[in-house]
Amino acid sequence: MNTRDLTPSESLEVITRMIRQSERRIEGKFYLPYLIWGWLTLIVGITVYLLIPEYGGKAFLTWWVLPVIGSLLSFLTSRKVEGGLSKIDKIIDTVWMVIGLNVFLVSFLVTPPLFSIMLLLTIAQAIVGFALDVKVLKVVSLLGLIAAYAYGSYFSHYLTAADQTLYFSIDIFLINIIPGYYFMFKRRQSSK
Repeated sequence: MNTRDLTPSESLEVITRMIRQSERRIEGKFYLPYLIWGWLTLIVGITVYLLIPEYGGKAFLTWWVLPVIGSLLSFLTSRKVEGGLSKIDKIIDTVWMVIGLNVFLVSFLVTPPLFSIMLLLTIAQAIVGFALDVKVLKVVSLLGLIAAYAYGSYFSHYLTAADQTLYFSIDIFLINIIPGYYFMFKRRQSSK
């Protein structure tokens, strides 16, 4: 087997090609999870919001529907990647797996968890967006971070628990739904 060191320009070309492949895979692989988690968060959040007047704190137990249904739908709709995963794809999957695990743990260990969850999810999007230079993810993650810090520093102190739930749900909906539909549109455009 003949192996040789790559020149700097060849290395850059390989890296650029891997990033472009990952961008195309994101369009095909990740648009659906963004849409699933965005819509599901909004639906569950509105449900919790509507249940709070009747059930009080017990309404927050409804949030546990989100990881159960979201994980199930994500698993059922996941697509196998042709040609296997690249190193960048594995890094992206690892970022989301680590963040997802931390969101789950924060739900148990931090009270109230909404600020921490918003922050973790937008940080994951920022990592992916800036690493792959995907403008929509960069913009949405920065707006999500602003919304998270606005919530943590101001709104969490002045909004009722029900209104905080609505704020959180809308924020998570937007940071998922915008890239989800963007990637879906790009995927449809590239398949024409």
